[in-house]
Amino acid sequence: MVKNLLKACCMIAALTAAGQAAAETYTVGSGGTYRPFEFENSQKQLEGFDIDIIKAIAKGRRL
Repeated sequence: MVKNLLKACCMIAALTAAGQAAAETYTVGSGGTYRPFEFENSQKQLEGFDIDIIKAIAKGRRL
């Protein structure tokens, strides 16, 4: 009985936290000074491995 109550409380807490996380804003900072991980291209936009990873995470989380 206690285990089921604990499981239910954990599930409610997880679902509540997941609903709140979707409303948050994520800010990512980068200096753009460490090739090939991050750098500025000729149009002053950041490119590189780290930037690609950040974009993939954002796409996966639908941000």
